[in-house]
Amino acid sequence: MQKPVNWEDRVRVASAASRSAFGGAGSKSLLQSEPAPPRAVSPPKQSWAERPPAQSPAVQRRVEASGGAGMRRLMYPEAAVPAQYALEDAAAACGARAAATATRRRLSAEQVAAYHRDGFVIVPLFTAEEAAALLSLAESDAVVNERAHGRTDAEGFVSKLSLWNSCGVNAYGAVARSARMVDNAETLLGGPSHTCASSGEPAECYHYHTKVMIKEAGVGGAWEWHQDYGYWYNNGCMAPQMLSAMVALNEHTEENGCLRVLRGSHALGRLTHALTGGQAGADPERVEQARLRGHEEVAVRLQPGHVLFFHCNLLHASARNRSAGPRWSMITAYNARANNPFREHHHPCYAPLDRWDDGAVLALKTLGVRDGDGTVFMQSRDDASAARQE
Repeated sequence: MQKPVNWEDRVRVASAASRSAFGGAGSKSLLQSEPAPPRAVSPPKQSWAERPPAQSPAVQRRVEASGGAGMRRLMYPEAAVPAQYALEDAAAACGARAAATATRRRLSAEQVAAYHRDGFVIVPLFTAEEAAALLSLAESDAVVNERAHGRTDAEGFVSKLSLWNSCGVNAYGAVARSARMVDNAETLLGGPSHTCASSGEPAECYHYHTKVMIKEAGVGGAWEWHQDYGYWYNNGCMAPQMLSAMVALNEHTEENGCLRVLRGSHALGRLTHALTGGQAGADPERVEQARLRGHEEVAVRLQPGHVLFFHCNLLHASARNRSAGPRWSMITAYNARANNPFREHHHPCYAPLDRWDDGAVLALKTLGVRDGDGTVFMQSRDDASAARQE
């Protein structure tokens, strides 16, 4: 009989590992203190779980700094901890990918095909219990709320976001690292809409950033029509091998400003962007041409726990929140390792992403951001995404 997971011990071990390396949640990312390690070429047909541990001291330091070595204790049930992932071992070449942590909540072939055709797919990946726990945590998390900064729309209304580049040992980190997110993101990033050289094999991804989005009741601002790759291309990401996964923490309706997308618009490629208010928006003339050419506008209504995976070139926007309640979401962006940016910027370059068991979300549901847990926030003053459109 398998022993139950002792989550308290694992959080303590992982927190100590990240606290030792980071010296607090506000410390600068190691990604800015040393160059990214060279990409390792693995033997053909060799699974991630079979790859030998990386020998690069830089890789090892980075994963340990993000809690990687300690977090392996957090990820695996007692009986399933592979010897090569023991606390004292070096980091695996692309983060921990043991079979024990693989998700059972994989996208179907039909859902994968719909994503590549339409540029998005909606999946009920998290339970109502998980969504409610995350919403309760986010609403009461002093650090997340204090770090929130605003983006002004064309009419002067503000939409708030709290963004971090490195995940900590907490419930938010459990979502971004959860197997159901990582495995499905890697499946999609290896597909034909992201790379012309697609082999159909999953593309190793890493955590680009996570943000909690807050549209306050009655005053939460709009987001102009844009493509995420309209920003990210200027960060040094050469290819559109990137995507976002939006987790609805409460119900998203047209009244509270749900996301709106132009179906299939990712196939148009990257469009020109320019400043609109405090945001970088896509050229309005081209957005209108996309509509005229048959790209249907779709209101993305989501139930709590539903996840919207969407392509980095998909045109999307959202209206003001005109309802009596706030709209909350958590969005994690993933970049393919093969698409590692060629220059440093305000988001991370490649670092191995450990995959956690799906059960970690509920196990850590009361853990918000704490000092020393490994979370590295992006300072609003460092966000050059809009500035580069000028």
